[in-house]
Amino acid sequence: MESGDLGGDYVVIGWTVNTVPRLEARLPLNLLNRHILIVGATGTGKSYTASKIAWRVSLKNIPVIILDWHGEYGGLLAEGIRLNPFENPVEFLNPGDPRSDVEVISDVLGLTPPQEYLLWRIISEKGSRIEGVESLARALETYYDDASWVRETRLSLHRKLKILASNPYSRLFSSNSRLLEEVAGAGKPVIVDLSLIGNVSVRRIYGTMLLARLVHRNYGLRKRYLILIEEAQNYLGRENPVGFLARMMGEIRKNNIGFCVITQSPSLIVDQVLVNTNTKIIHSVKSNMDLEVVSRSLFLDQDTARILPYMDVGEALLFNPSLKKPVLIRVE
Repeated sequence: MESGDLGGDYVVIGWTVNTVPRLEARLPLNLLNRHILIVGATGTGKSYTASKIAWRVSLKNIPVIILDWHGEYGGLLAEGIRLNPFENPVEFLNPGDPRSDVEVISDVLGLTPPQEYLLWRIISEKGSRIEGVESLARALETYYDDASWVRETRLSLHRKLKILASNPYSRLFSSNSRLLEEVAGAGKPVIVDLSLIGNVSVRRIYGTMLLARLVHRNYGLRKRYLILIEEAQNYLGRENPVGFLARMMGEIRKNNIGFCVITQSPSLIVDQVLVNTNTKIIHSVKSNMDLEVVSRSLFLDQDTARILPYMDVGEALLFNPSLKKPVLIRVE
């Protein structure tokens, strides 16, 4: 069993650097639902750090789900459970809460207000007859155009949904998915290999729908989860954020779900991530924009800020509310 796996309401992710005696770098479990941000340029060890957190948190009987954008965590977590999205569809429409579904679909597809209104109108009228993305696409094809704007909106909305309703991507969405039950009872980190979805937009939609289902399923249950979002700029980038996820960063903690947001460039992600992640693990960053964002968000003094581009692989600055200032650590 690895160091830091036994006892305590925390996990050990490494050791302090340049301190005598050497001290454990701890991640308190009661901070998980206040979110984690892991930052670092390519090759600095951020994914390795995320995999260590995932494994050690799972040993505390807390379900861990990893949205693996590039398919690298199967190698980092040999004992994790790797899921193929095509064999594990996610529920596309929740008949019990269609309004929140429309919000999510609108966010991930970038719908215009008329498109969002028409989508809500069709789902409201058709109800349980819409069982998934394919039947929704068919409903759009046959919907009565009672005005010219309806026809134009219907056709443009259908074009956006068409790729999801066509093979092979229609297999990713189902009206009767057991994915969430499998995730909750796994006992090991669950790695959802999004790299198997070739189309990047569909990859983003599947990942977002899975996150939405996890959150909605947990309302009232308040079961503790940790969700790792690799390459988070694809969901929470400044240019095209999924508004639903950005809002959840501030609200989700009361639902007992924690995000671990992982990105190589903090300057690319929305401010909500920087504001609403109470634990920050900063590996080496190189660009001036990223250095400025990190220094500002952690209120770093000049001496500490100067070391950011020169830290070794596996070294990082750790900061959370239990510390008075950022601490240099080595992840092990």
